[in-house]
Amino acid sequence: MTLVQPRLIAAVWLLAAPALAQSTAEPIDMDAAAKAAPLTRMQKELASVLTLWPGDYDNREQVQIDTDMGRKTMEQGAHRRVHAAVRRVDLPQIGAHVLYVEDYVDNDAAKSFRHGLYVLSADETSKSVRAALWGFREPAKWVGAVRDLDRLKALTAADLTETPGCDLLLRRDGDEIGGGSDPKTCITGKNRALDFQVRLTTEQVSFRERSLETKSGKTVEEFGGFAWHQMERARFFSCMIDPPRPQRRADGLGTYVVRIHDQGGTFTFKYVDGRTLFMSLRNTWSYNMNRKTLVVTLQENDENGAGLGYAWAQPGADRLGMNPLWIHIQCDLDTPENLQFQRSMRSVL
Repeated sequence: MTLVQPRLIAAVWLLAAPALAQSTAEPIDMDAAAKAAPLTRMQKELASVLTLWPGDYDNREQVQIDTDMGRKTMEQGAHRRVHAAVRRVDLPQIGAHVLYVEDYVDNDAAKSFRHGLYVLSADETSKSVRAALWGFREPAKWVGAVRDLDRLKALTAADLTETPGCDLLLRRDGDEIGGGSDPKTCITGKNRALDFQVRLTTEQVSFRERSLETKSGKTVEEFGGFAWHQMERARFFSCMIDPPRPQRRADGLGTYVVRIHDQGGTFTFKYVDGRTLFMSLRNTWSYNMNRKTLVVTLQENDENGAGLGYAWAQPGADRLGMNPLWIHIQCDLDTPENLQFQRSMRSVL
């Protein structure tokens, strides 16, 4: 299996601003669907998964809770920082319903640990949604395609490797859909099997995985201690960063527009006076208010640097900003309408 090529597990699952492309698949024609033959229960569940799964997800807040609770190691229950980007793509040469996946760790898009395709189908026999896992023969060639999904149109069967026996079987449990591979059949190497499990809800994707010895069933390696890594669905914002007009430089230093997500997206930049500044956008838990809050934070150098200011809004807000008079930051939900609004605002700020 080639979807995952870390030191440990051969499975299949990638922040500042990846993933401009959202989907290459045609939207579902609901009128045509209504006139067609009635869908089976599993076909309806397949449609649910195709709606539910695509998006960007990050467990930045799970990692923050670990820090708040003093959990520093896997033995203490700490989790790896994981970001997942999942897109529905139109690849009829591969299958009728295909998801493209890029996952990475440690807030570093270069640290991809799962990269491949899920080919989905309604399995009436097992009463599940089946996800067949496909990897790339040359994984490095396709990393980053999440930013330009049209690159994938050139894929052929010769570019891919199938992972027989490792299909994920997904079934509904209340408002959650979950399942995984069967380590009895998902053989990934000599005396090695994969146990990969996933859960989907409207706002989260969670997973855990480990490698087992096929004969003894003994755990060989685990991803993050085989703990559930709970990733929250992210929204992308377009943020304008500007110094006060009298300080703006002709070379543009200190003036930026960045696309950043709200589950721990970050941006490091140079200010007009030469300082390195660090901005982050998070839907974080506020202990003082006992609720989640959308926060934009500005610090020196990096996320461990001295705080320079922050501002907050409700988690579902589509706009927030900060203006301590020496820098102006305005973030708007990344939509065509808001981008046009930003362009008009920039002429008067």
